[in-house]
Amino acid sequence: MGTRIAVTAGGRRQVREFGVVPSYASGSWLPLHFGLGDAARVDAIEVYPPGARTPAAVYKDVAAGALYAVGPSGIRLVRPFRRPRTPEKTSG
Repeated sequence: MGTRIAVTAGGRRQVREFGVVPSYASGSWLPLHFGLGDAARVDAIEVYPPGARTPAAVYKDVAAGALYAVGPSGIRLVRPFRRPRTPEKTSG
């Protein structure tokens, strides 16, 4: 908790903080979502431990459009996302 993730893609940097959503007698973590638009790749993913000013890990040139798990052993692909189909234009 308190870990910050910074994602840079297409010249835009976004930062999110990882936390737990409290519930009665438990808690749940929610994945962090970064809107990347049409970017096919992420330039850099930086992982900042709680209170840190410098990243503990930096991952470069990562494929966009997927769910990743980041932990002490590195980054791993959990599953790719399926992009929604664009409706075909009809004439008439």
